[in-house]
Amino acid sequence: MDQEQNASFITPCDDSATAPVTYTTTTTEDSETAFNFAPAQIPEGKDGLEFLVGVGKEIQRVSETPQVLRIEGETYVFFNGEVVRYTPVDGAAPDTFTAYSLAGLIEWIKCDINGHFTEDAPTCVAHIIGPTEVRVETPCEGYAQRSYALAVCKYGAPQLPYDRRMDAEEFVIKLQTLFVENEKRDLVLRVVQNMREEQSMETADNGISQRVEIKQGVQGVDKAIFQNPAYLRPMRTFPEINQPESPFILRFHSGPMVALYEADAGKWRVDAVRAIGEYLREALAGLNVVVIA
Repeated sequence: MDQEQNASFITPCDDSATAPVTYTTTTTEDSETAFNFAPAQIPEGKDGLEFLVGVGKEIQRVSETPQVLRIEGETYVFFNGEVVRYTPVDGAAPDTFTAYSLAGLIEWIKCDINGHFTEDAPTCVAHIIGPTEVRVETPCEGYAQRSYALAVCKYGAPQLPYDRRMDAEEFVIKLQTLFVENEKRDLVLRVVQNMREEQSMETADNGISQRVEIKQGVQGVDKAIFQNPAYLRPMRTFPEINQPESPFILRFHSGPMVALYEADAGKWRVDAVRAIGEYLREALAGLNVVVIA
């Protein structure tokens, strides 16, 4: 199918001309280009010859110049009878800053050494991946519409004593070092710390609560009743955040052995992500960053 385009130029023979001479180009299916001028535009005599010389130069210029066309959002270059699709090359991805605390990440954003968070820059996103990871990303940009991670903040969560039986002494150490102090934790500690190898332990279990009686010889030394679930606050997310409290099932076994089981189906993860989002929104208020939690 023939394609017609409009163009114009000023003839070299008329220095006083204010209106350019217009013409149309018609491209045939064989990629041949025809230049069409209105007959009334061609002068007579010497001026006509100079006009035709100007037309020849214009034809040569057009034929030697690559033609760039945009078709349905794509860019094509026509040159020497060939069509080439132009694919822009996006710039290299920026280096990713690594932080290990929310305080460090916030300080890096506020310093804005590279100018990513100025008012006239595209709005960046602080994406909370989970309780232990936050990523600061650019919006989708460039030809490939890709986003890049400007910064990553990760918390190295400790391995918590879940879903397994462990020695009472080991359990006490884990409970004191990996759980936030509260009344329920202290109750667990008080009983477990009194469990010794030379002592015998009796338990009474109704499926919900468990009564533990520790004896030394014939004299009882400690008794405690645990109503499951026990609400504890393990250190599972960034230390700047109040650790989410969640229910646990606590089980005592002979040996003496203790086992702890999660009982919230992962709800603490949602609570932690929400708390991180609130913390970052408050700390980054007024900056060109959107927090997504």
